[in-house]
Amino acid sequence: MGLTTILTIGFILFLGALILVMLVIQARHKAFAERRQKILHLNTQNKKLKHIQRTLLPQFKSNEIDDFIYQSLIQNYQLLIKLNHENAAYIKSDLEAVIQEREARKKREKAPPASLTLEAANISRSTLKTLYETVKDSYEKKRIVKSEAEKLVQQVENFMMMAAIQFYKQQIEDYRKKRQFREASQLSQKLLDTMKSSKRREQYNQEIISAKANLKKIQEEWKSAKNKQKEVSGATLMDSMDNWLDEEHEWKKDAGYD
Repeated sequence: MGLTTILTIGFILFLGALILVMLVIQARHKAFAERRQKILHLNTQNKKLKHIQRTLLPQFKSNEIDDFIYQSLIQNYQLLIKLNHENAAYIKSDLEAVIQEREARKKREKAPPASLTLEAANISRSTLKTLYETVKDSYEKKRIVKSEAEKLVQQVENFMMMAAIQFYKQQIEDYRKKRQFREASQLSQKLLDTMKSSKRREQYNQEIISAKANLKKIQEEWKSAKNKQKEVSGATLMDSMDNWLDEEHEWKKDAGYD
């Protein structure tokens, strides 16, 4: 075997080894990037879940929603322990805290409904949308079964409608107290349209009947207020005419025309 042949074989082996090293480095880099991306996604999910837990009003929570949030947090922390070895001790501490909190929650009585201001209504709507997306993501990743996902989605949609109904009712009553009947009537109609357009309209039949009756009452109050205003305006006009005639009569007397 000549020197040229030996050098050629050596070069080929070196090139092959170099390619192999590059492939190994590339595979490790890809694995590291994927692991980092998974850790980032899990941390983001945990932030969303804690935000939902913190901001969702008591009247828009259920045992199933609470269980879903806690179970999702626990699953996420368990995965993070496997992926993030460097911070495993801190993650285990967070996991234990969530488990203890879940047990404590079971013993607590449910908090009473909170007042639904415009700001609270907007926050609740946004939070419920985030919860909906989280449930959808969990189902797509096969972390919850279809029946559980459907039940949770139905509850979320129902709570979103409840938030709208409660907010509209409060605003309608405020307008009514201020005798702003036009605004109260318009908002009452909007409430009716919202409930009628729901795909679960049958669940709100009683609310629809109540809203129709309330709208009719507001319109009657509005009509009565208009009539009273007309009477007051008419009386004011007659008083003005009488005063004008009296002044005219006095002016003529003074001028010597009588």
